[in-house]
Amino acid sequence: MENQAENTENPLENDNRAKLDEAELLKMKAYIDTLKDKIEEHPQIIKQIEKLESEKEEQLFNDTLKLIPRYDLLELRFKVKDTNIDPKLYYFYKNNKNHVFIPKLSSRKWKNINFVDFIWLDILESLRKFSCPHETIKKLFDNLYNNEIADFYLKSIKDELVEQLKTNDNKNDENKKKLDTIQKTLENKKLMRTFDEFINHFFLFIKECLEGKDINIVINEKQEISYDYRGEPKDALLILPISKYIVSFVQDETKEWFWKSLGLFTDKELDLLDLFKEHENAYITLNKTEHQIKTINELKEILVLKKYDSIKIAFKNNDQCCKMLSLMQ
Repeated sequence: MENQAENTENPLENDNRAKLDEAELLKMKAYIDTLKDKIEEHPQIIKQIEKLESEKEEQLFNDTLKLIPRYDLLELRFKVKDTNIDPKLYYFYKNNKNHVFIPKLSSRKWKNINFVDFIWLDILESLRKFSCPHETIKKLFDNLYNNEIADFYLKSIKDELVEQLKTNDNKNDENKKKLDTIQKTLENKKLMRTFDEFINHFFLFIKECLEGKDINIVINEKQEISYDYRGEPKDALLILPISKYIVSFVQDETKEWFWKSLGLFTDKELDLLDLFKEHENAYITLNKTEHQIKTINELKEILVLKKYDSIKIAFKNNDQCCKMLSLMQ
């Protein structure tokens, strides 16, 4: 080790600069790796190297996150005070080992809640009000969150990119970069543990609800949990429609900034909502059948859950059509 150090140029010698660029730091790291027993002699450089590696890992995480369909649902946008749960109850659930019903993400900072978590906290409040046993809540939480499906999910995105490379020459360079990003993440155990905390069955359920499917959380008399796409099972003790909580979120005027930034509505749907606010009466042709929409909340429910194939809507004033907008799924 000593001979190796003697024959290696020392990039640390006489360098007391407070901040170094990436190339210099990597050169110093390579040198320090030959001096494992002397690392503690260069704490300032080690700190900068660790910061650089952390920043590169965070960038890789963000680049990978953006390759996930509806990744905006996973971005940490909310603080506890933005949710509908009592903060004291939130921290009780989070810190009580016997009642851990709150996701604990290693990457979370002061904005520590995403849309998936927001909906879960609303469901948690419902379960509490229905006096649901803690054991059942914990079972449901583990079922929705603790399932480690990130590896399978990211590999499916990787497979799609590989197929696209075979068929789309115009986007090959872009897809190669995406493929490289996914591959680096799959090989990074620390990042994959983080993605396991983000990508879970509940995220997939919410995605399906936003695509027009109805999914109910069903708890029967034996406290068994299932997920129903059809209706109301006969032995159900408690039925929680996930879509109901999504609708409640977008109907809350205090959350308007959030639901607009989350992309829950398309630009045309937002235009339609803005037009509706300007007029008292709206006649809507929904899937070729005419309806009169009386409230904006009715319209929000139809739009956010994509309960339409096509929409033609006319706003009338003194029997004269003043605005018309058409939407197609």
